[in-house]
Amino acid sequence: MQIKGTVAEAFQKVLALSEQKVALLKECIESIKYEQCEYHLEREKHYPNLYYLVRIKNGELLTAGRIGRIRSYLRLRKIDTKKIYGNTLLES
Repeated sequence: MQIKGTVAEAFQKVLALSEQKVALLKECIESIKYEQCEYHLEREKHYPNLYYLVRIKNGELLTAGRIGRIRSYLRLRKIDTKKIYGNTLLES
């Protein structure tokens, strides 16, 4: 009986370590995506309709407002949405 308990405990430890590895890999992938982008689109936490567009290189706030204003800014300056981290927010 003790062997089964030991095997079960070992299996639980392996599962926990695997979950930690998966979480670290996901975080690594997100950081690589972020490094490849030039801009960051962020949603305001307290006002769900307010967004910020920031240049990653120097942290400069380029524009803020509703999603329509952000899209207009991108269109006028011919900024490719593939260069924006958080570009999935533009689809909402």
